[in-house]
Amino acid sequence: MIWNCRDYQVDLRNPIVMGILNITPDSFSDGGKFFRSGSDEGSYEIDVNQVLDIAHQMIQDGAQIIDVGGESTKPGAKPIDTKEELNRVLPVITALANEVSIPISVDTSKAEVAEKALIAGAAIVNDISGFRNDSQMSNVCFSYNAGVVLMHSTELPKEMKWSYEISQDAMNIISNVKSGLALSLTLAAQIEKNRIVLDPGFGFSKSTESNFRILKGLRSLSDLGFPLLIGLSRKSFLGSAISVKPFDIPPSERDYATTAAHFFALQQGVKIIRSHHVKAANDAIKVFRKLNEVTLT
Repeated sequence: MIWNCRDYQVDLRNPIVMGILNITPDSFSDGGKFFRSGSDEGSYEIDVNQVLDIAHQMIQDGAQIIDVGGESTKPGAKPIDTKEELNRVLPVITALANEVSIPISVDTSKAEVAEKALIAGAAIVNDISGFRNDSQMSNVCFSYNAGVVLMHSTELPKEMKWSYEISQDAMNIISNVKSGLALSLTLAAQIEKNRIVLDPGFGFSKSTESNFRILKGLRSLSDLGFPLLIGLSRKSFLGSAISVKPFDIPPSERDYATTAAHFFALQQGVKIIRSHHVKAANDAIKVFRKLNEVTLT
């Protein structure tokens, strides 16, 4: 099972880790991590050297893809314009492309950002809207032979809410995700099948029960015929399993719960784990692979 991403052929016969680099001031887990005050009052600069240090550490810890995002997708996040998003991601992608030998992914739903990121050296476009936000996204990805992640979502981040009571028919969530991803695949029809990976979109206007139902039913999504990527790292729904006050648990303290969820997802056939904590995710994969090598006679 090979995922073709421009000049890269990503081997998915065994699961791999995609490391998260959020170049944002407001992401739920690591927002503001790479920002410092600029020379003008109220301005900021991105510490590219710090980003590179973190990226190299991710690779050392086992990341086989680095995913760079410039716009927060947490519930309630305000959208930013194309210029601002490009100002955040292009310096990082350009620097990474000159220093690392693994594929770089750009997390965006804007075709212009995707194209300029691909020109700068990215190999993958990770679109949380599943090509529904920008009608030109499919053409851009096709033109550059990019690898593509199509994610299921029903709302833009600005429309989502921090809530465990979002109205949703949890009983039908798997079929809803399937139909939403099928629509995205229609929008991506010109792109070769071996360039596409699917993401069920944990946390995107999905209730706690719905998220857990998706996790338990991941294997059924393989009916669509594409490798699966999951992005549940440090998501708030995991907090509900470990505390009666999940919002009191900082995202960084959800890593143990995340690792447990990752291991279960691996058992359901997931091929790519998108994670803030690369080493923990990679260790889960190592244990999973070791167990698969063991035979009982």
